[in-house]
Amino acid sequence: ISRFRIDGAVRGIIPAEPLATRGTAARRRVAPTLKVLLRDGSALGGIVVPATSDPPAASPVLRLTRTARVTDTIARVPMRHSVGVLKRGNDALVFDQPFDDGAIVVLAPQADREYVIDNPSPPTNTDETFRVTALDSRGDRLWNRAYPYEPTPVPVHVTDSVVTATAARLRVTAGELAAVLHLPSYARTATAALASADGTLWLRRETGGLVVEWTSLSPDGEPVGSVALPRDVELVAAAGPVLWGVQRTEAGSVLVRYRVKP
Repeated sequence: ISRFRIDGAVRGIIPAEPLATRGTAARRRVAPTLKVLLRDGSALGGIVVPATSDPPAASPVLRLTRTARVTDTIARVPMRHSVGVLKRGNDALVFDQPFDDGAIVVLAPQADREYVIDNPSPPTNTDETFRVTALDSRGDRLWNRAYPYEPTPVPVHVTDSVVTATAARLRVTAGELAAVLHLPSYARTATAALASADGTLWLRRETGGLVVEWTSLSPDGEPVGSVALPRDVELVAAAGPVLWGVQRTEAGSVLVRYRVKP
C-alpha cells in the first residue's frame, strides 16, 4: 500500500500483513486491500479471496491501522450467489454470477459510517422487503431497517440471453451452465448505491423500463424522495442536491450533472 501527501509526494510504501484464508483444501495467504481512508488515518478494507471450488459465504470488511495492520473485522457481508462453480472432474471453473445476490457495501468515511444493503432476488412477488444496515467505523450498528417494494419479474428472453452469452464467454455448453447458474424469477430491487459526505444514501432501484429510480435515504434511514434517471447513467458522486454521473454513449463516456429539486 503506497502512502501519498496531499501534494502528491510519496510518503512511503507499507507492506500489508498477510491473512490466512479458510475453506480451501490448501490454505493460502492473501493481503488486505485498501478501500477507503478514515479521518483518524486508519482505513477500511477487505480481502480478495483466491478462486476456489468452495466460494466463501461472506466477505469481511476490515479495520486497518496506518501501518496496514488488521485490528478488527467490522462486518461480514453476504456473498449470496456472487460466484458460480462449474466442476469438471478434478477441475473447477469459477466465474462471477451474472445475477449477483450478494449484499452491497457503501462506505461513507466523511460521515464515519458504512451501509450494507441486503436485497437478494425474491422468490415471490408479494410482501417483499429489502434491508439496509448502517454501521459506524468501529462496526457498531447505528440502525437496521426494512423497506417494502414490489418485485419486478425477470423476462424469460433476458435469462435466455444471459445463459447464451455466459456460456459463450466461458466456452461451455448452455446445458452445463444451467445447472450452476443462478437465474431468478424476480429481480433484486437495489443494484447499486452511493453515499454522500453527510451520510445520505442513494439506491439505484430497478423498474424494468428505460429509466431507473434512485431513491434517497436520510442518514437516519428515512426515505426522502426519488429521481428517475436514464438507465445508461451511472452515478459516481453526490453532494447535497447535486448528483454527478457518467453516461455511456456510442461516442464514449460523458460526465453529467443533475440538481435535485423538491
